[in-house]
Amino acid sequence: MCDNQTDNLDPTVFRDKGFTSAALEDYAPRVQYHVHRLMEVIKSSKGKEVRIDLRTDEFAHDVVSDLGFGVEKGLQEGYGNREYFESINGLLALIQPIGSLRMLGEFFSVLPLLKGSNRLNSTGEALFEARRSVGLSRKDIFSHLMSADHRTAPPHLVAFHGNELSSNAQVLLIAGTITTSTTISMALYELSRNKGLQTRLYQELLEAFPNSPYDEITVDVVKGLPYLNAVINETLRLHPPAPNGTQYIVPDDGRTIDGTWLPGGTVVRTCPFAIQRDERYFAQAEVFFPERWTTRPELIKNRNAFIPFATGPYICVGRNLALQEIRLALANIIRVNRVSLGLSFNNKVFWDEWKDRFVLRIGPLPLVFTSRID
Repeated sequence: MCDNQTDNLDPTVFRDKGFTSAALEDYAPRVQYHVHRLMEVIKSSKGKEVRIDLRTDEFAHDVVSDLGFGVEKGLQEGYGNREYFESINGLLALIQPIGSLRMLGEFFSVLPLLKGSNRLNSTGEALFEARRSVGLSRKDIFSHLMSADHRTAPPHLVAFHGNELSSNAQVLLIAGTITTSTTISMALYELSRNKGLQTRLYQELLEAFPNSPYDEITVDVVKGLPYLNAVINETLRLHPPAPNGTQYIVPDDGRTIDGTWLPGGTVVRTCPFAIQRDERYFAQAEVFFPERWTTRPELIKNRNAFIPFATGPYICVGRNLALQEIRLALANIIRVNRVSLGLSFNNKVFWDEWKDRFVLRIGPLPLVFTSRID
C-alpha cells in the first residue's frame, strides 16, 4: 500500500536523482576521462593556436553523450559524427525568436525554418533508443530517467509517457553541452587577458596539486578551491550561459512585483545578463574581478542577484554536473599551461558574433597554450 505522496510522485524526481551528489560521484571518472582527452588536444597543438570555443564544444558534447546516451562520440579525437551537434547549433538559432512569438499566425510563418529540426529529432531518437536497449545496468543520467518510463516504472507512479522521456533527454543534452563549453571558454578568455589573475589561479592550483600532471586533479579538491570557484562565479556573472533567462507567465489572479501590478497571463522574463551587470547589485559591475567572491565581499551588494542558473523551483537541475566539468577542465588547463590570446584573435569579430540563442554562443576564440611542464 502506497501513501498519497508516493502515488502522486512526479517523474521529474527520477530525473533530478541523476544529478545528486551520489550520482555525480559515479560520473566523476567519466568526466575525468574526457578532461584528459581535452588536455591531449591542447598538448597536440604544440604552441599553435587552438579554437577553444570549438574544442570545448566537443568536450562538453562528448561528456553529455557519454553520461546521457552511453555513447562514445569521439568528437575530441576527430572521428565522431558531428551531425547531431550541428543540428543543435542550427536549431538554437531559432529557439529564441520562436519562443517569443505570441500569435499562432506568427508561429506558422516560421514553420518552414523548422524542417532542419527533423534531423535533430531523428538522430536524437536513434541515440535514445540505443541507450534504452542497454537498460538500467549502466549508472548514468538516463538510468534515472528510465526509472520513470511508463513501460518500466511501478504502476502507482506518474510516469513519463509518449515522447516525454526523449524530450527530457534532448533538453538535458542541449542545455548540458552549450552552457558548459561557453563558460569554460569565457573563463579562459578573461584569464588570457589578465595575466595577474591567471598567475594567482595557477599558484592556488600549484599548492593544491604540487605534483601535477602526475597527481590526479580530483573533483573533491577543486570543489573547495576558493579562487578557482571565484573565477568561475565571476565568469558566470559577466557571461551567464543563458543571458536572457526564460519566460514565465503570471498566474491567473495576477501579482504585484516591486510595486507594479501584473495581470494574470502576462509574460515576464528575468534577464541574468542585465541583472548581474547592474551597479545596484554589484559594485564595478562591468569589471571581471574574482576577488569580489573571496577577499572583497563588499563588492557584492545583493548576492540574490546572482542567478546564472535561475533560482527557486526553476533552478537548473544540471548545474552541479556543469560546475564539476568546468572546475576540472579549468584546473587541468591552468595547472599545466599558460594561456594567451592568439595573434589571429579579432576582438570585433568575437563580440559581433556573440549571440543569445537561449544559450550563449560566442565568436571565434583562438588561444595559445604554452606548457609549464619542462
